[in-house]
Amino acid sequence: IFIDYFNNDGSWETLCLNGLRCASLILSKKHYSKKINLVCNDKIYKTKVLENNMILVELSKPVYKLENIELNNLVGHYVDVGAKHFVVPYDDDWPSFTKIKDIAQNIRHNKEFFPNGINVNFYKVINSDIIEVKTYEKGVENMMNSCASGSYACAFDYSFKNSKFGKIKVRNDGGDFDISFDKNYTYNTLIGKAEIDSEDFIDIKLIGEK
Repeated sequence: IFIDYFNNDGSWETLCLNGLRCASLILSKKHYSKKINLVCNDKIYKTKVLENNMILVELSKPVYKLENIELNNLVGHYVDVGAKHFVVPYDDDWPSFTKIKDIAQNIRHNKEFFPNGINVNFYKVINSDIIEVKTYEKGVENMMNSCASGSYACAFDYSFKNSKFGKIKVRNDGGDFDISFDKNYTYNTLIGKAEIDSEDFIDIKLIGEK
């Protein structure tokens, strides 16, 4: 099943793992199958609905596009997980919402490194098994309560830099993810909850005529 994802501003995006999990839950109920394969940006994502609407997604190894970029006095890395993210390890106490948003906006609009813009993620290590993530999402142009692809990018950076394999819990303001890597990054998974809040119908033909 093919999926296209569009941001709030109408721009097309290569991947949204939160949207992917929600689509998996909806399709599993429609087709009575716990396992759904979804295609985004010509990549196949295998999903499985677990108990309590927890959705498992199998993911490929992320790719470092650029490393050790210093912006706004912070050093981060450009990671492609299907969606593109700039991830910043953050050791201090979290700054205010306004300050972290301002920092993220400056990075997101940096034309030298990211002419098409980029999602910005900050992560803090809580202990060897838990990290905490803050996300600014391009297309939405605001801080987000949760970003699954950004969480995956941050978990990968933490795993790769610290040789941390197995399960990593990623905390977001809007909920947690369990992300796992094997030692060769050949089998990687993200597990997070999905919920159907409401249902409605959209006439796509009418939208296209406007």
